[in-house]
Formats: sequence, C-alpha cells, structure tokens
Amino acid sequence: MSMKLGHIGAIGAAAALCACGRLETPDLGTGAISGRLSGAASTASGQVYVLGAPDLMASLAADGSFTIERAPIGLRQVVLFDGGSRAEILAVAVHPGGRSILERDAADMPLAGRISAAVRPVSGALGTGARFTVLGTVHRDLAAIGEGLVIGPLPPGTFALSAALEGFRPQPVAVTVLAGLASGAEVTMDVEEEDGDHKGCLSTSCPNGLHCEPVEGKCRECVDGSHCDAGEYCDAGTHTCVESVAGAGIFCEAAVDVSYCAGGAWVSASGGLGYCSATCAVPGDCPAGWDCREGTCAVKRSCLDLVASFGSACAHDDPCRDDLYGGTCLRADDDEPGYCTAPCASDAACAAAGFGTCRPGPQGGSFCQP
Repeated sequence: MSMKLGHIGAIGAAAALCACGRLETPDLGTGAISGRLSGAASTASGQVYVLGAPDLMASLAADGSFTIERAPIGLRQVVLFDGGSRAEILAVAVHPGGRSILERDAADMPLAGRISAAVRPVSGALGTGARFTVLGTVHRDLAAIGEGLVIGPLPPGTFALSAALEGFRPQPVAVTVLAGLASGAEVTMDVEEEDGDHKGCLSTSCPNGLHCEPVEGKCRECVDGSHCDAGEYCDAGTHTCVESVAGAGIFCEAAVDVSYCAGGAWVSASGGLGYCSATCAVPGDCPAGWDCREGTCAVKRSCLDLVASFGSACAHDDPCRDDLYGGTCLRADDDEPGYCTAPCASDAACAAAGFGTCRPGPQGGSFCQP
C-alpha cells in the first residue's frame, strides 16, 4: 500500500503523578498520535484512524485537531479524511509511551477514490444480500444494494476487499484505489461446502429461470422433470432437459416413466424422475452391482453413485459396498491398493453395468474388471 510521510514530530512521555504521589508507569507498548488537519472541508465529518486498526479513530475538533490514544508502537499508517473529497495515508512513527505529532493541510491532500464493488457467486446464484468490507478500514460490513455497492471515500492505495453472503465463502480481492476515481472490483464467492440447509443458492436465489440444486447448492437448468417441457426429462448427470425417446432407454438411463425404457421396467427416484431397469427373478438377471428387488433390478443408492464407484480406488471393501451390491475391493495382493467392482456371472452383466468384462479375480471368484 502506498504511503507518504507527513510532518511528524515526537514528544517524549511525561511522567504523571498519581494521587498518592507515586509515579505511574507508562505503557511502553503504545503511544499517542496527535495533530491537526487544517483546511478540512467538514470537521464534523472528518476523521483520522490507524489503518489495520480502524477502532483506533479520532474525529476532528472544530479547529481540525485530533488525538488517537494507545496506538501500537512502530511505523503505522494513518488515514486522514477531510470530511469532503480528500483523503490520504501517512506514515507515522509511534514511540513507546510517547506522543507523535502529525500536521497536514487538506489542500495538499489527494482526492479520495472509491470502490465499485460487486459479488460473483460461482454457482450462478444471485448475489443479493451480500455485505462488503474493505479490510483494515472503517468501511466494514456494508450492505449491498442489489448485488453491488460503491464504497468510499478511500485514500489512494491498494486495499483488500472481502464480502460475506450466507451459504458462500469469499475470495478477497486486491483493489487499487486511484485519486478521484471509482475502481471496479468483483469478489468471487465459492459455495460453502459445510453449510447444509443454507448451501449456495439455497440462501439466495437463481436468475433467469434456473433452479437451485440442493445437494451442490448450484443453479441448474433443471433439478427434476417438472422443470422440463413435455416430451423431455431432466438428465441427472448434467441437470439439463433432454428429449425422451420412447422405448429406447437402457439400464440407468434417466426417464420419467416406464414407457421410455427398453427393458420394460422403471425405478422411481427423487423428484419424480427415475431410471430405466428390467424385470428379474434372481440377482443374476441384473447387471453387476445391482440387486433384484420385488421383481425389478435396482441400484443401491443412485445410478450416479454406481457409475462413480466402479473402478474407484480403495483399500478395503467398505467404500465399495456403499454404492454397489456385492461391492468388493479387488486387489492383486494385500500390499497394493485396489479398485471397487462387483461379482459377475457373464460379460453381459459387466457390460450392462458399464464396467469391463467378467474375469476371475486374484483370490478366486469372478468380477467385472477393466
């Protein structure tokens, strides 16, 4: 951050006598900053504060004078605002238990700038309800108007702009403020993975006819079949509306009812959308990783979970069993990692599951393998 050295002096701390006549010990970890900002546009609105510690702030007296007590020692950056259109950052050396003097004429200060701030949720959700903070300044927790806000006045320099929005986590952005100008800045907002009921777009809304998908908290073209036109279904993988072809659906293809499925069976899923299946008498009539449930082949959790599980890395059977009936971690030996698969009776059972061919495993039995 750029800064200028003002006219600064230091006055040593004078020892103060207490009521009992003993000397008080000065606080050698802090010092005071005093001075005067002459020619201020409005002493009623003018202020001086320590950058990075805006609670250490003083208003201007009628003659432009001010005092900030208990400022941390060392070289500090102090923001001066004349109550009108001028603002500046000055470097001040704060001495242990001492008092530093800062004198400045507002006419010599640069024009203040502003930040034209906006938020951009990566989920596609609207950013309404965001609150902005310019870190280290008095401009904190400011409510957006719509999805943005003009923030200022600020002295010329480089600042970190952050934002808060329920269901999202921000990525603060550096903004260079120029004298007399408004600098545009956009804060990217990622979905907050741990925010459950308020995740992403659940805490705000989606624009332009999009719909909030609650698991990921992102705006999608469709979440279920009700969001699509007649003759279309919502593809569970892409969340887009896809034209249905009656009677052509294969295992695990998304479909709104049995009329779209070639196998003559359909399993209902959440949101009114389901997937194509086939009738069965025993588990061997179904694809590998499926089971025969009430005369219909069914996946354990979802088609997406089943597809993702086949071939995924594993060290034991438990993660494979979460998504596959008969799920097994197939390993060449106990010292090597393996991959998730399921037992099979034929190549066709593996092909229907979308994973390789049926071959003997290292420890016996037959499993779908790449």
